[in-house]
Amino acid sequence: MRRSVQSVLLYEAHRCVASKLPALRPFQRKLAFFDQANALLDSLTFIQAHQKKEVMWRTATSKEILHPEVAWKRMRLIERELAKLREKIKPHYMAGRSHNDACEILVQELYEAVAKGEPTLSEEQARTRPLNWEHAHNNVMLTFRIYFRGDELDPTFPVPQPPRKIVVPAEKPSYGAMKPHYIAVPGGVSDMKENAGHLEEEKETEEAVTVPATTVAANESTKVAISCPVENRRKILAEVREHLELLKEFEGIIPDDDIKKRKCELFLALPQAPPPSGPPPKKTKLETVETI
Repeated sequence: MRRSVQSVLLYEAHRCVASKLPALRPFQRKLAFFDQANALLDSLTFIQAHQKKEVMWRTATSKEILHPEVAWKRMRLIERELAKLREKIKPHYMAGRSHNDACEILVQELYEAVAKGEPTLSEEQARTRPLNWEHAHNNVMLTFRIYFRGDELDPTFPVPQPPRKIVVPAEKPSYGAMKPHYIAVPGGVSDMKENAGHLEEEKETEEAVTVPATTVAANESTKVAISCPVENRRKILAEVREHLELLKEFEGIIPDDDIKKRKCELFLALPQAPPPSGPPPKKTKLETVETI
């Protein structure tokens, strides 16, 4: 259920900033999107404080908090999975049948497709879907139930209400001693274009804006020396590990052949192991021992 709530949260955060993204630079889009997601989570009154932290975990095993890059990638994946559900629900959505009923039929169909591949299940068990099965095996279904009607977006759904104004850095955050300069974007797209066009002129005179704590934490956690080959290698290894963890979460949703292909690509992207440090061991001469 945690990942289902996370998917809804990320989707709504994207709705809040979608109209303003074209005026932002790529790194600004990720930071603005991530900041809105955390603001939405803080505004929820029906989730307790300790549960809010769990919603933004990357995985329940690592309990590591999402950072903007991973959250953005998950949003892209959510969009692709929603597009697949839109195609799959078409045969089930018809006159006289509600959207929720069509979703129930679709979830049952997805469950039976997975259960038939389990040799330990009887025919009756393959037809009896466990309670909340979809939250463990398809975390975008809840998002699909809420925002869509059939294969189209629900036209009666309320417009998004951003919980806070967009705050983005004027320059891509540097991970050295220099602090990034932040500006607030109060208005629409035209306001942001005007600000973006004068970033260089305003960066010394613009009044400082409070930086979101989540953004600062993300920046502080990625302080690296870009020119250092050892750090570059560590970054590549960390990124490959992140992708492998993400693929593991979608086992049973994405076809196994696609997952195996992606894993092979990730292993091929791994850097070569570094040579052993220090001088090579000296060869010792074998002494001949005379026996009497």
